[in-house]
Amino acid sequence: MKPIAVGVGIGLMIAVLVSEMFRHGWGPIESLIDCDTIHYF
Repeated sequence: MKPIAVGVGIGLMIAVLVSEMFRHGWGPIESLIDCDTIHYF
């Protein structure tokens, strides 16, 4: 894999996490893991 591809992948993961936090009003991480993040996988 090219380093650029790895950077883009990490950036996308961070973007998903940040958008989840905004959607939940910066709620606790446990609620993110319990509910919506599991649906991504």
